[in-house]
Amino acid sequence: ARFFEPFDRSMPRFVVTIADEVVGMFALKIGWMFGMYLNVLAVFPKHQGRGIGSAVLSWLEERGRANGDRNQFVVTSAFNCGGLRLYQRHGFEPVAELPGLINETETEILLRKRL
Repeated sequence: ARFFEPFDRSMPRFVVTIADEVVGMFALKIGWMFGMYLNVLAVFPKHQGRGIGSAVLSWLEERGRANGDRNQFVVTSAFNCGGLRLYQRHGFEPVAELPGLINETETEILLRKRL
């Protein structure tokens, strides 16, 4: 609940529901590097593998194109193979490695999608 407060128009947060059940959430940073940054995308484990993440990414692409954005960005951990596959399937390409961003032992990968 703390993650969703305080409200900021440049950082909208969304709850993903199916038939009134919360199945995940995502948060954006609007106006980041001529587009938007997907700050977090989380689908609860029992709902993973059902296309929910893909639906969110498709919705984000439609919204970005409608807004005239040039880019979309996301960062994921190098060990998150499933996340990397999902983002790359949706046209995101790795553009930088960020070693030590979250902690000293892990590397994060910045991905960009040109719209």
